[in-house]
Formats: sequence, structure tokens, C-alpha cells
Amino acid sequence: MSETASTGGLPTSISAADMLGARAAASPGADAVVSEDARVSFGALLDRVDRMIGLLCREGWTPGMVVGVAMRDADLHLATALALLCLGDAQVCLPSHETAASNRSTMGRLGVSLVVCDERRDWMDGVRSVVVDERTLAAAPSGLAQARPAPADAAAVYVKTSGSTDVPKLFPLSFARLAGAAARTAAEPKERRVMRTSSIEFDSTRIYRLYALLGGCATVIAPRDMAELGSACRRLDVSQVHIGTYALASLLNGGRALSPMPETTSLLTGGSRVPGPLRAAIAARLSRNLWISYATSEIGQISLATPDEHEEHPEGVGRPRPEAEVEIVDAEGRPVARGEIGEIRARRPAAPKAYVGQDPSSSQFRDGWFYPNDLISWPAGGPLIYHGRADDVMLLNGVKISGGAIEDALSAHADVREAVSFPMPSRLHGEIPAAAVVLAPGAERADAAALLAHCRTILGLRAPRRIVVVDAIPRTHTGKPLKRELAAL
Repeated sequence: MSETASTGGLPTSISAADMLGARAAASPGADAVVSEDARVSFGALLDRVDRMIGLLCREGWTPGMVVGVAMRDADLHLATALALLCLGDAQVCLPSHETAASNRSTMGRLGVSLVVCDERRDWMDGVRSVVVDERTLAAAPSGLAQARPAPADAAAVYVKTSGSTDVPKLFPLSFARLAGAAARTAAEPKERRVMRTSSIEFDSTRIYRLYALLGGCATVIAPRDMAELGSACRRLDVSQVHIGTYALASLLNGGRALSPMPETTSLLTGGSRVPGPLRAAIAARLSRNLWISYATSEIGQISLATPDEHEEHPEGVGRPRPEAEVEIVDAEGRPVARGEIGEIRARRPAAPKAYVGQDPSSSQFRDGWFYPNDLISWPAGGPLIYHGRADDVMLLNGVKISGGAIEDALSAHADVREAVSFPMPSRLHGEIPAAAVVLAPGAERADAAALLAHCRTILGLRAPRRIVVVDAIPRTHTGKPLKRELAAL
């Protein structure tokens, strides 16, 4: 990190090349990227980044470009992303799991003028592309001399939100925020190793790997067979596993025996609600060393629940992180009394101010705050308590009905493996509460009527009016339920 005319204690320019080079110079043989198949040292990683910079410069990169990265291979993807950071230009991931229309839309909205890829695809037509494989990278010239610092407030990475809309929202992650995360990582023990279980093509994993490596810590690739997660953690000496809530629930519901996690390895999950029964199942079958992260892509981690909090606060998401400022407010934006349910808003240094192409004062970014659209309470002396999404509150004939409460009631039934609530629009009644369930093995499809009666016992008039049994909940690539599809069933 370099500083020129420091403003407010923050550097005005960031050099990713200096950050990565310092770690490689101090410990060139230290592990940078670890998998079951190979280990890449920081010295070797810097050499790959050096050659990737040379290749990009040779193939037509020029300063000021927004560059798309379309690579499934984790090693090539990391080398490309780090090279672009060293060149000081913005980048965006164009993942293989997105539709051609979505990737074309992203390129058009950001003005992508170069795509670095492992193979050409039809949706790249009209944009210059560079196809890279290990052979072309090994033959590329040195390029580190072309590395340059970037303004701290400039976009380093454009991030796509994981909502269920057809067109994802985009926002810039600045070099300052990436460098801040790297600095926090650098303060941790260098022997710390974190495994992310999702693909490098998912923004959360991609960004974590970038700032972990810039901070000098090794990053670990997940095993191909997730049932062997615990065994892999032992073999690769993993300190912590980061796994999304839906992926974790799917692993537990997969019907296979799971190797337990080592006691020295903690498990961190988040991305969606982690109800008490799921926490208990994780503790019983995988690890009692469970941490719950409440975070958004836009703000980062807002709070963190520790393993000793789950029993007393089964819906708790921990206390706010020191770097995040948090308030719980009413519909008018006024702070509510301690313990009352309201909408959470949060802010932190170097956070984005708006989505690409949207008014900064509209929607979720307002008055310097970000509104995640979640309902939270904050009891005096306790952690934040999650009460569901603000848009999960349905209005039936003037009565407010919580979608989270419906899901809780259904999840408590022995015949239910998964439950998702959703509204059915009605001109007469407003929104009719409904739910989709995936039944547990051995449960009968005819039990939908029994599930309705079960909900009425618990919720009374706030029970769902319809329950549909499905083989699987339709979801986005990140595991979020597609409620519009459910409402159309």
C-alpha cells in the first residue's frame, strides 16, 4: 500500500503490486493457494501474476479499461484478477453459471472493453477477448514493471448482488475497501488458513481470496467431495471454513455420512437465515465451533455470532463489528427503543454510495446509510436478533403476517425438510400468505393438509392459506429462493 498526501488517515493511492510483492519477498516459499492437488507459494504466485500482466499488456490492455474475467479455473482466475488489481483497473466477473443475456447486460452497463477468458463464448461477440491457458501464461513476458497504483476511491471490482431479480444490481468495491480488508487479514496469524467452499466465480469467494492473498494469508480450495470436508480440513490444516447457509443445509440433508470437523477448525456460515434447528444439526453432525456472520455484499460483515451465543439466542446474529455503524429504525428512519423490532441500517468507511446507474438517494442507499431490508431487534446488552426480511411481511386484509414466522412453524414439523413462504397477490385481499415445502424422506404428499392444520395451531389467522409440496425449491445460483416462480405454481 502506498500513500500520497494522506487524507483523513486513509491513503489516496493503493498499490496491489507492492502488497503482494512484500509478502513474496518476506516468505517466497510460504503457501498462498492450497488444494488437495497442489500448493502454490507466494513466490510462484507473484511470478504468475507478473506473467499475466505481461500477457495482458501484450494483448492490448490499456489504462482505464473495465475488464471482464470469464474463467472457471481457480488458478488462472486468481492470477488474472490479481494482475488487474496490480494494473490499477476495474474488473468484473462474468461467470459461467450466469445466462448469456445477463453477462451481455453486465458488459454493456459497465462498458467492458476487454474480456480475459479460458474459451470464447458467443456472448462475447463485439468485445475484444484474450484466451488464456497455462501454456500461454508460462510463455508470457514479465510485466510487473507496468504495475501502477490506483486511486484509493477508484473501483477495483464491480460486484453483482445475489437477489432474485432478473437483472442483478451492480456496485463498485473500491481499492480502499479491498486494501482495508487486506490490512485486517494481515493482522491475523500468518499460519491462518481459510477454506471457501464456493467457486471462484462467486463474487464473495473471489473477493475474499483477493484480499486474503494481498494480506499475506493462504487461501484453501474446497475438496471435490464435500462429505469429506472434515477430513480435508485435517489434511490441509484449515483454520476456518466459510460455507453458505443453503450449501450447509444441503450438505446436512444429503443423506450421506459426514466426516466431523477438527476441533481446531471453526465453521462460519451466513448469506441467509440460520434458524435454531439448523444450528443444532450443525453442532450435532459437523462442528460445535459454529460462527454466524450477518453481512451484505454492499457493506461487508455487520455482526458476528460466536459459538457460545446460539443456545441463549437461537436467532441471534451477534454484536456489531467495530468497523460497522448500526442503527435499528422505524419506517420514518427514527431509531427505535432497545429491544423493539425495526429495520436495520448500516454504514462503514469506503462503502459504496449507490448501485450503478441508480440515484444515490433512492432505494437501499439513503442519507449515507445502507438499508439491507432486514427486520432486526437489538436487546440491551445482547446481540442483534434477526426477524426476517422486511419485504417478507405480507398484508392480508390489513393484517401483517410474517413470512419468517410461517417458515419457523413449518420447519418445526417433523415431515418438513425445507420451507419457504411467499405472497400470492390478490385484488380483494392484498397478499395471501402461502408456502412451499420439501418433505422429509418418508413423508406423504397428502400431508399438506396436516401441515396447514399444524400452522393454524401455532399461528392462528396468520397461518398460510395454501401450502404447495415441491420436489425442490427453485433458487438462484447463490441459494436464494425464487418466490415469483413459487407464486406461479
